[in-house]
Parts: sequence; structure tokens; C-alpha cells
Amino acid sequence: MTFENPEAFFLLLLIPLYWVLQRRRRRSLSQFSSVQLLAEWPITFRQRMLKLRPCVRCVVIFLIVVGLARPREIIDTHYESDEGIAIEFVIDRSSSMAETLLFDGVKRQRLEVVKSVLQRFILGDGDQLKGRPHDLLGIVSFARYGDTICPLARNVKAVASLVESLQLASARAEDGTAIGDALLLASSRLHQAEVELQKQRETNAGDVLELKSKVIILLTDGSNNAGNKSPEDAAQQAKEWGIKIYAIGLANGRQSVWGPNIDEDLLASLSQSTGGAYFSVSNATQLEQVYKTIDQLETSTVESPEYIKGQETFQIWVLLAALLMIVDQCLAASWLRTNP
Repeated sequence: MTFENPEAFFLLLLIPLYWVLQRRRRRSLSQFSSVQLLAEWPITFRQRMLKLRPCVRCVVIFLIVVGLARPREIIDTHYESDEGIAIEFVIDRSSSMAETLLFDGVKRQRLEVVKSVLQRFILGDGDQLKGRPHDLLGIVSFARYGDTICPLARNVKAVASLVESLQLASARAEDGTAIGDALLLASSRLHQAEVELQKQRETNAGDVLELKSKVIILLTDGSNNAGNKSPEDAAQQAKEWGIKIYAIGLANGRQSVWGPNIDEDLLASLSQSTGGAYFSVSNATQLEQVYKTIDQLETSTVESPEYIKGQETFQIWVLLAALLMIVDQCLAASWLRTNP
């Protein structure tokens, strides 16, 4: 929640002022030289309610002041279309990703761990990762074939929700590891996005995102064994389009029951040829650290919000104040009526 007129909170100083004046008024209205005998009388429920009236009025003042401050409930934040990074996440979803990793003290499938870590990278973790709200983000998954799960978009919540939709290849005909096809698909998406942004700049279509860099973050636990395009050819095309590849290999350190382990030499070659880097990981902690490292290597320079979309809620506060005032005045004119 934010406030359009935070300076209105200075009016809260009226509450202690009202309280002091109220106490002085009560003393001045006393018609007895001594109230010692009255102190021995039992206090009725009506008298207790009378003592609460000043408190109710203080609450009314508070609610009115909050209403004057114009509270707003944040719905969405849009950032300046200045400079950002286009990132395609290329995720292996072949059957070997069903093996387990220890994550937050619980054994989970590799793919589920990858999804959780990736969502933290996209949304931020409130600590070292600030999220990627300024960047164009997309998702390509692959097993035997490469598929676009999420087109490049500048909406972290939408992208993070689509990460959750990633599922293991369920059919044998669908299983495999088409690294080359997936890289080429992701590269084409990034290149097309750059072309479209360039067209928008040429037509002066308002503020247009300037791509600081184009990045593919490839994650796999296997070797290329399917598809029409070789990983080397796909990496060469990515290099020609100015795209960096960061490759992450989920290594077993042994021959997996699911098939051959990753080709680390290939992944290192792909990343180095495009100006990226290769990371070999064998547990969830290392995987989280890799994403933190990439987050530091690929930083966006845009920090300030362009505008905040929200819904004003001052009406609720003012309405509550009005209802309390009405109830107070009705009771003061009837059951709680005093003389004077």
C-alpha cells in the first residue's frame, strides 16, 4: 500500500490535542466540590460506554486522516522502457530430469528443483536476487523437440507462472535431448525480438526497450541425441546474432541409469564460443549459486518505476469514519445523552 498525500499524517497531531482538551473539559464540568463519595459508587455499563466516546472520536480522526492521505493498493508496476536484457531460459525436460536432488531439506525431482530456483531468479528472493522486472524473458523447453513455453515478455509474474507448467516428457516417442534445436529456437526468438524493437524505434513508436544484451541460459542433464540441428551450428548462429549462451550442466559424476551423462566439453565449447560461460553443478545449492552468478553478470541499468497502477482505497477509510460518527451521535442523542 502507498499513500498519495503522506503529509496528511501530520494531522494525527490533532488526536493528542483533542485528548488534552477533552480531559480539561471534563474537569470543568464537575458540579461538586468533592467527588470522593462518588468514587465509592459502582460504575454502570452506561458510564463505561460514556468514557469510550473520546476514544471513538480519536479513531474517527485517525480514519479521516488516513483517507486524506489517499491510500492506494498496488496492482502492477511498469518500468521505464529504456535498457534491459532479453533472456531465453532453455530447460531440459527429458525423462532423466526425473532423478532427485536435495532442495530445502527435501528430495525432489530435478525438474521441480530447477523450476523453483528459476522462479526465484525471475521474481527475486528478497535477499541476493532482486528479480528481473526490467528484462524481456522467455522460456523454451526441450526433450526430443524444442517448444516455446513462453514468448518473450516483460511480465515477471506471467513468466514465473508459466515456469510452473513445465512437465517431464511423458511418452517414449517424445523423450530425447535436442539441445541444438532448442538453442536455435531460442536464438530465433531473441533475434526476432531485436528486429521488432528496431522497427519500433524507426517508426518513433514512443519509448522502446533498448536491448543491452541477448542471453540464453541453457540447462540440461544429458547429451544431444535428437533433433535436426547440431548444437555447434546453433551456437554459431547465436554468435552471429550477438547472443551469449550460459550453459548449466546437471552432472551425476557417474553413468546415469537414464542414459549417458552430460557432454561437458560440448557445453563448455558452446558457451565460450558465444562469450558466455559454462557451469557444472551436482546439487541444488550449486545451482542456486550459478543463477546468482549469472544475475550479477547480466545486470539491467533501469531501476526507477515509470508509473504505478493501483486502486485508491480512501473511500473505505472515510466510510468507516462516517459510520462511527453516525453511531456515536445516535447514541449521544439517546441512550448516552448527558446533561449538560
